[in-house]
Amino acid sequence: MSLIISLRRYFMHAMLALLILAPAGCQAVSHTCAAGPPRIMPVDPCADVEDAQCLARLAFVRKAFDSTVRIHSSKYTAKDGMEYSMGTGEVIDDRGTVLTAYHVVVDARQVVVSVRKLNDDANNVSNVRDIPMAIVASNPELDIALLRPAVPEEKLPTPFVVRRNAPAVGEELWHFGNVSFWVHGKVMQADVDYGGLHGLTKVRFPCRHGDSGGPFVDMQGRLVGVLLRMDSLAEGRGHTYYMPVGAALDALGYRP
Repeated sequence: MSLIISLRRYFMHAMLALLILAPAGCQAVSHTCAAGPPRIMPVDPCADVEDAQCLARLAFVRKAFDSTVRIHSSKYTAKDGMEYSMGTGEVIDDRGTVLTAYHVVVDARQVVVSVRKLNDDANNVSNVRDIPMAIVASNPELDIALLRPAVPEEKLPTPFVVRRNAPAVGEELWHFGNVSFWVHGKVMQADVDYGGLHGLTKVRFPCRHGDSGGPFVDMQGRLVGVLLRMDSLAEGRGHTYYMPVGAALDALGYRP
């Protein structure tokens, strides 16, 4: 019990320091969420639960975070030379298949995923290893893509369980991202058209640049969607839009 209380106090001090010292966030110039992110501290995952429920909440967060990967991509253009971007993806099967947003890897010469682990303090992340990936399927019109290890023998973390039925309006969901670590909130509206895409789900919490392609999961830890759009011009504010995972996988011709 004292450990939980100490962790909560640590989070309070860490967040206070962030408010005082953190620089202003990047300004979004498009509806997508892939760019160079500022350093963000994770929020206390137990802030909204009783102490008795905190260990279960930490286990939930740790498991989902471990199945979420950071994506690095590089491309070359004659105008700008070599360009680098980062995004997020989620492991969806034992072959190491990763679902992400197409704009994270568009025209990429090289794609690498970083497998990460949440440290015991639930506040810092360790990089486990980097794995070169190949783009095996994409749908530019829907802004989705699938990756697999360039070397088939490479193993990625435990995959998410996929939930194909749509969450109801008002249902609580969590998002895990390269920059935001984790946030949670409620489904606001389904079957929304936004940012040139159709059939998206709008949720009541924001993403940040670098979170694109990341997973939305339900309270049982099942994957329900992939982050594709945000509606705010300010970092960490506004609403977020995801494509339901079933629609994304079907459009990509994915078979388990």
